[in-house]
Amino acid sequence: MTEQNKIVQKLISTLHRISSEEDSVRKHINTTRYQTDLLQDLDNWNQICCSLDTTGDTVLSIEEYLIRIQAWFLPNNSPASDHGVSRNFSFKIK
Repeated sequence: MTEQNKIVQKLISTLHRISSEEDSVRKHINTTRYQTDLLQDLDNWNQICCSLDTTGDTVLSIEEYLIRIQAWFLPNNSPASDHGVSRNFSFKIK
């Protein structure tokens, strides 16, 4: 495995950990015990939900970017190959 692959794999691993933490927080606040208290202050509830959504969306975007970068610039045996990412992209600009 090349040094670049190791770096990308470490980044993807970190992103998976962040995603796992986001999921854990989401499950925690959605239990009846905590959700009832949090819904008393809708501004706070909305901020928490928006923050979790932003975190999740950002993780997915960065992960997809890294996978595509691997597919474009690293050999075919890179971890991106395992995700079914092909180098044969075709873009149509209208």
